[in-house]
This record gives sequence, C-alpha cells and structure tokens, in this order.
Amino acid sequence: MVDSIRTLGRIVEPLVVRPVAGGLYEIVQGETRWMAAKQLNIEIIPVQVIPFDDHESSIVSVIGNLNREAIQPSEVVTWLESAVSEFGVNAAEIVMEMLPALREIAASHPEQKDRINAILLSCGVEQDEGNTDEA
Repeated sequence: MVDSIRTLGRIVEPLVVRPVAGGLYEIVQGETRWMAAKQLNIEIIPVQVIPFDDHESSIVSVIGNLNREAIQPSEVVTWLESAVSEFGVNAAEIVMEMLPALREIAASHPEQKDRINAILLSCGVEQDEGNTDEA
C-alpha cells in the first residue's frame, strides 16, 4: 500500500469515516490507507463522511475486510461470532449478506463448519442441509 501511494503521490480511494463523540471521526474502511499515508507524511487524505450507526458501521467494515486478500477464514468466523455476541439477532443482516462466503468457508474449511452453524442458528438463519457434496 505504501509503495502504491508513494508512486501515485496520493490516496485514490477515499477512506470511509463516521462521526463519533467529541467531534472526532472513526475509520470504517481504509485504515491501511490511513496508516500508509501517515508513514509517508501525507497530511491531506480524501475521506467520505457517512453517519453510520454501530450496526451499519460493522456491516460495512466486515464487508470491506472480506475484500482484503489476506483475511483468513477463521478471522471471518471469529469476527462474526463477535458481531453476533454484540448485536444478537440483529446480526442476521450481516450473516445474510455473507451467507455465500460462509457456505464457501464451511465447504473448504470443515474445521470452521461447527462454528459457522452456531452463528447461523443464533441468527435464526436456516442451514442448507441438502447442500452437501457427499453422494
């Protein structure tokens, strides 16, 4: 990221931030870009301010993180467990948004299947028992 920003001389994609108490802002997406800009002493960074609530911020953040290449399946599952713990059944929206990715993780990483099933159950999301590769 640092090399990319150094080559271009600026950040191309704005950070997404939300206002929080005390006139401050919290980064929802783009923390890596922000850290790279700090390292390069770039003082002006493009941002998009969106007044997300905690729930919306979590959804946007996790979806953005899923697009990162380096995220591990266990990190996705751990994050969702935290979201379910924090938001309860309201986390169902996040889970539904991520359902295809969760099914892919369960299929390719069987060690995560029980954790994923627990997440689905806690959000009231039906498990697709018929969707197996076993014949």
